[in-house]
Amino acid sequence: MTFDAPGPLTAARLASYVNRGNGTTWMEPKHYMQQFHPRYNKSVGKDWATADGEFDRKRDYTANPECPTMTGWRLKSYRDARQAVWERNPYYWCADPDGRQLPNIDTLTIAVVDDPEVGRLQIQEGSLNYVHGPFAGLTLADISGFKQTENRSGVEVLLWDGGSGTGSMFYFNYDHKDPRMRALVREPKFRQALSHAVDRDEVQKQVYFKTGEPTTGTMSPKAIECQVNDEGRKVYREWRDSYVTYDPARAKALLDEIGVVDKDGDGRREMPDGSPLKIRLDYPAETTEDHLQKKCRTAAGRATC
Repeated sequence: MTFDAPGPLTAARLASYVNRGNGTTWMEPKHYMQQFHPRYNKSVGKDWATADGEFDRKRDYTANPECPTMTGWRLKSYRDARQAVWERNPYYWCADPDGRQLPNIDTLTIAVVDDPEVGRLQIQEGSLNYVHGPFAGLTLADISGFKQTENRSGVEVLLWDGGSGTGSMFYFNYDHKDPRMRALVREPKFRQALSHAVDRDEVQKQVYFKTGEPTTGTMSPKAIECQVNDEGRKVYREWRDSYVTYDPARAKALLDEIGVVDKDGDGRREMPDGSPLKIRLDYPAETTEDHLQKKCRTAAGRATC
């Protein structure tokens, strides 16, 4: 690997292979994967190595039981959209303080529950041993109901720091097919205005029950890049706090500066050329209610979403 600048975290990123869910995928088990890549196997088509090709399907250790992995569990069986069974990986490299190899659970059976309401009922009835909120359609609003049924269900409600750098994040399409919108999205003052138009304190109160901290959306505050030294911690704070304040007046002023103003007097701001300004938000069908509550509200001027 060749770098344009020093890369002191490279070794740590390579080592994070064992946490493939959140870590790097710079490495693959070559002894297994080379049979699916045209560089090593001339009998396979070049399309196997494209995105969503056979190579990608075979390297997905979460759906392909044959794929070797260095994580604590390895996939034993998989039924799409129904169930995944994981077993202890005998080649896992970690041990506990007493020298016993981890993990200390032999088998994990993960069942898919399509209806979040059914999942909540199963939890309250004690039908599940473990539930990880982000993957079960659960939100902080569910805590009260689960706490009320703890004695009956035997399920203990635990809260821990998720370590995320953001709750919800909106990504702008820098390559928008409309050249006018593409130019607007690439204008920093436009993005800054929208950020100042978001009342994060209100969202924190209504959606997150005053947990967490306001942010513009960053890497995790626990990421090694942000904790490696004082400079990393300083940069994290700068990212977190940039344009984070709720300041409608500043938002309006920024839009005025770039010509996003009400040109026809209808009470709505238009594109700099006078055409309608429409901001479309796409989100997955399984998006949970806590994210959906964050409506497209901008004090800098109404937009159609």
